[in-house]
Amino acid sequence: RKQSSLESVFRTVLALYLSKVGEDLQIEVGTEFRVAVQEARRCGAAVVFGDRPVGTTLSRLWQSLTILQKLRIFVQLLMEMFVTHTESMVEQLKSPALLDEYMENIMHSFPSLARVLLDERDKWMVHELAKLHETLTERQEQGTLDVQGCRGRIVMVAVVGMGHKKGITRHWAAYWKSKRPEGYTEFPDPSPSLTEASLDFTLLTGCGLLVLSWACN
Repeated sequence: RKQSSLESVFRTVLALYLSKVGEDLQIEVGTEFRVAVQEARRCGAAVVFGDRPVGTTLSRLWQSLTILQKLRIFVQLLMEMFVTHTESMVEQLKSPALLDEYMENIMHSFPSLARVLLDERDKWMVHELAKLHETLTERQEQGTLDVQGCRGRIVMVAVVGMGHKKGITRHWAAYWKSKRPEGYTEFPDPSPSLTEASLDFTLLTGCGLLVLSWACN
């Protein structure tokens, strides 16, 4: 799918915001994953990328937002560009209670954003982990997988963002009960519902009439 001009601007603003956070904290965003890859290679472990391609996620995110939600996110990102992010702010989010509260706020303010960025990716990663586990189990049974260094057990280590831990844990249990892989990689059209679009149109029209009335007076 070809990106629209506004979607390209959104991706650029998002990249600038992440760069700003990295500069404030004096770190490179994604360092934890680079370290994980380095450690895996150091101990001879195989590395598997289990997340959904970022381009797919950002496209679905953009499609899922209504006009007003897109405006709100643009404004929020621009405001965050003028905030100095500190290590203490990051450390606070390591608290399970505060992290849950933060996630609840996102789900309440931007439900479609939470669905695409969190829930869909949680399911996707669970599917990739389960598929990898099944492949390794099959190789172990065939005798083509060396697990002597792991005391004869299959060991997988998943490195994920803090916000994904609870969702992956929940979906992992549900996955093995349902055994419906398609429900974890195939998702419905993310476009806003007709009701959401109509509400946006009504609110925007109302705002336009108020501005016009104020200008005429």
